[in-house]
Amino acid sequence: MGDESGDSTGPSTGEPSCKIKRVNTKRKGELSEAAFLLKAAALGFGVAKPWGDSERYDFILDSHGLDSHNNNSHGHDCHNNDSHNNDSRGHAASRRLWRVQLKCTEVVRARGYDVQPIYSIYGQGKMVYTADDIDVLVAHIIPLDIWYVLPIEAFAPCKSLRFYPQGGCKRPRFEHYREAWHLLRSNHQQ
Repeated sequence: MGDESGDSTGPSTGEPSCKIKRVNTKRKGELSEAAFLLKAAALGFGVAKPWGDSERYDFILDSHGLDSHNNNSHGHDCHNNDSHNNDSRGHAASRRLWRVQLKCTEVVRARGYDVQPIYSIYGQGKMVYTADDIDVLVAHIIPLDIWYVLPIEAFAPCKSLRFYPQGGCKRPRFEHYREAWHLLRSNHQQ
């Protein structure tokens, strides 16, 4: 039962409670999704959102047309086994559609911003994303409006990622993925 009496004491301690307005994390996620739509569309991607919440990914990005200046978008080295040129299933980087999972954060911990690339399954607990679930994780650092674009191979099977957009770490693991939208172009080669 809620506290309709207006009493300012906590439920069990009898001490005054701090009336701190809690941040609605679902609303923050929705706002971050809207910002992602704007960002991706402004960069020229086609953007689609799956119906409902049943998929492991939040968006599908279509990179078709981003490489119109390059008529040979399939001219890649098929013998290159570098993980940056091929995804985990051996597909070359000429991919057109990308399954994107979006995570956002605004809380600083140990001089960095934390993101948990996990999801929950009822009765099984928390699970990590795999290449069967998503192709890319996009992390949005809300207060700085910074985006990290990480291929699944860059972080799986980690359960926690920390980003240091303002420094604070001698060797930040994911900094080269900051604003790395070029990784999603169909003719991208590293």
